[in-house]
Amino acid sequence: MFTYAAINSSTTNAALDTSPGPGSPWSPLAGVQCNADYPALTSGPSGLGLLFTNEAGDTTQFRKFTPPATFGGSVKVASGSALEPSLTQDGIGNLYATWLNNGTGLRFAYGQDGGSTWFGPVTLFSEKGGAVSVDGIASATNSSGQGWAVFESGGTEYAMPFVAADALPPADSHLKLAPKSFSPSKGTKVHYDDTEAATTTFKVLLLRKGHKPQPIGSFHHTDHISKNSFHWSGKVDGHPLAAGSYELGATPKLGALKGKTISIKFNIT
Repeated sequence: MFTYAAINSSTTNAALDTSPGPGSPWSPLAGVQCNADYPALTSGPSGLGLLFTNEAGDTTQFRKFTPPATFGGSVKVASGSALEPSLTQDGIGNLYATWLNNGTGLRFAYGQDGGSTWFGPVTLFSEKGGAVSVDGIASATNSSGQGWAVFESGGTEYAMPFVAADALPPADSHLKLAPKSFSPSKGTKVHYDDTEAATTTFKVLLLRKGHKPQPIGSFHHTDHISKNSFHWSGKVDGHPLAAGSYELGATPKLGALKGKTISIKFNIT
């Protein structure tokens, strides 16, 4: 059960000491969630929001509050329980959630669109399968989105920074080949952008009319943030591609975070 008070400059402490009822600033609310535990509340540009564990499904969920007395539907943030959760907002209302998950460690997820879309979670500090203990977690985020999580492990206090990018999957874009038609003897230049210093896997598919695309092989590139380029000979697994039509797909990955695949068609002459 939760209660809500619309507070302004004229609200007195005496009024806040009263129970919900006529003349009180407090408005009683109906129950938010059955089988809920470990609630954390946030306020900011996105309004009030609630992070909690739904014990019935063993999931960490978020529900946005709409004044004066309604919580919206639940949005799944992660699987498993969120112990000692913190939920904060930056200056434009993006959401930052941290919590402890036994056996895993300090977890972090990032929410956009008022909590309707979540990225992650990722592990900021690992318990290494229970070999390390983590406790006493508290987090805060400033207006620009720089967050800090403070916690205790093994009798030592730690402060760990986090930002939205820690939970966002890497993203490749602007994939180009120059030229798009080339021979293995000359090769081509591969150009693209990556949002993170991720590893991009390039997969080559043979395109034949009336047939499904046929996987030929793959290769990898260690990226820089922003622009990337390298010369590609048109060989896969040490073998030159035969003349024909192909598709090159690029998929970035950073740790456990995997981005979407983008692709471009090309010809071997």
